[in-house]
Amino acid sequence: MRLFVMLALGLAFAASAACGGSDASSSQPTPPVVVEKPDPAGSWTSSSAGATLTMVLANANGAVSGSGVYSVGVTSVALTITGAYSASATTVSLSMQATGFQTLNFSGQLINTKQMVGTLNGSGFTNTAWVFNKQ
Repeated sequence: MRLFVMLALGLAFAASAACGGSDASSSQPTPPVVVEKPDPAGSWTSSSAGATLTMVLANANGAVSGSGVYSVGVTSVALTITGAYSASATTVSLSMQATGFQTLNFSGQLINTKQMVGTLNGSGFTNTAWVFNKQ
């Protein structure tokens, strides 16, 4: 009987050490999760009804600038782009200028790090929905 009690105590001790022992990995802090925030800076493209609009944008503390090309068939028009970005609301407003054409305005929102949706107005567009994808 004494052997049985000692064996039972030994097993109980081993089990408690395995369950309640210190695990070095559990005392390590969990590294923070890095979440990429939407940013209008980069190369963007969109196509609709046979037209393609590409842009390369820079973002300096909410001031957006860049260049682009609007193409329909074999005709392409160079664009100079200025605008604003609100990081807190992830909204973007862009003004696109081309010599000899009315200003084209885009108002939209970055819905994630790779997609911007909104509407185009001016130069023949009236609240026309466009979706831009980051390249």
